[in-house]
Amino acid sequence: MKPRTSWPLHLIAGICFLLVPVILAPQPPGVSRFQLDVVTVRELFSNGLMLGFFYLNYFILIPRFFLKGKYLGYFLIVLVSFTLILGIPELLVVAKPAAQHPPQFPKMHRPRLVPHPKALDRLFIWDELAAYTYQLLLFSVMVLFSIFLRLREALFDSEQAKSKAEIGNLKNQINPHFLFNTLNSIYALSIREKADKTGQSLMKLSEMMRHVVSEAQHDTVPLQREVAYIENYLNLQRLRLPEDFPLTYHKKGRFEEKKIAPLLLIPFVENAFKHGVSTEEPGEIRIEIALEQDTFSMQVVNRLVSHQLASHEESGLGLENTKSRLELIYGGDYRLEIGEANGYFRVHLQIKLG
Repeated sequence: MKPRTSWPLHLIAGICFLLVPVILAPQPPGVSRFQLDVVTVRELFSNGLMLGFFYLNYFILIPRFFLKGKYLGYFLIVLVSFTLILGIPELLVVAKPAAQHPPQFPKMHRPRLVPHPKALDRLFIWDELAAYTYQLLLFSVMVLFSIFLRLREALFDSEQAKSKAEIGNLKNQINPHFLFNTLNSIYALSIREKADKTGQSLMKLSEMMRHVVSEAQHDTVPLQREVAYIENYLNLQRLRLPEDFPLTYHKKGRFEEKKIAPLLLIPFVENAFKHGVSTEEPGEIRIEIALEQDTFSMQVVNRLVSHQLASHEESGLGLENTKSRLELIYGGDYRLEIGEANGYFRVHLQIKLG
C-alpha cells in the first residue's frame, strides 16, 4: 500500500512553519515575544500564504504543469505567486502610528564617527534586500521540497504499476507450453482434415499468444511486431464477420526502426469490435495507423451498436488501464482523444517515439 503522510504530521509541520517569524524575530527587553510588531505580522502572513501555495503546488501545479513538461508556464506561475506572497502582506498589514513611549533598547556606546545620511540610505536598502532574500530562500526551499515529494510519489506509482504488470505477466505465463502444444495438436488435426481456414486461424492465434507471452515481458517492443499483432487480430475477426461487413484498415510509414510499449494499442481495437459489431443492426469499423518521423498515430472509429455484452466485457477496465499506462510511460509525449458523435465512437492516439 502506498505510504501517505498523516494529517496530524501535516498540521504540526504547518504550525511550526507559521511560528518561525514569531520564534526568530528580535524583541526588545521587557517586551513579550508574542507581542508582535508589524514586520513579524507581515512575515507571519507571508508564511501562511507560502503554506497555502505549498499545497496548491503539490496537488495542482506540479501534476498539471511540471510533470507534463510545461516548464515555462509552471515557472511563470511560481514567479507570479512569489510576487503576490511578498506584496499582499505589505498592502494589507499597515504600520500603526508610533507609540508615545516606544520600548527602550539597552544603551550602547555610540560610534564617534557618524555615518553620512546617504550611507544610512544605502544601509536601509541592503536591509530591505536582505529581508527579500530571506523570503526568496524560504520560498525556494518550499517549492523544491514539494517537487521532491511529488517526484518521489510519481516514482513510487510507476514502480507499483510496473510490479502489478509483472505479476499479471507472470500469471499469463502459467503453463504456456501446454497451451502452445495444444494449439499445435489442433493445427495438425485441421491439416489432416483439410480445414485450411481453421489451420490458418490457429497459426495466427499461436503467433499472437507468443507475442503476449514473450515480447510483452519487455519495457518496449519493435513497433513492427506490435502492428503485426493488430493485423493478426483483424484477420481472425474477419473470419467470423460477414464478407460484406465494412471493416477498413490502412497503414502508412516504415515501422521497423521504432519501439513502443507492448500491448498498448490492442485495447482500442478490441473496444471497437466489442461495441461496433452486432447481429441485429449494421456496424462499421475503420482503423488507420501511421508513422511520420517520430510521431506514431492511430485512429479507430466504430459505429455504435446496441447489443448485450458478456459479463466480462462490461467493466471497461481495458481502456482505463491503457490510459494509466500511457500517462505513466509517456507522460507529456502523448495525446489521446476519445469521443462520441453522430452514432460513432472515435479514438485518436498520438505518441512521440524516441
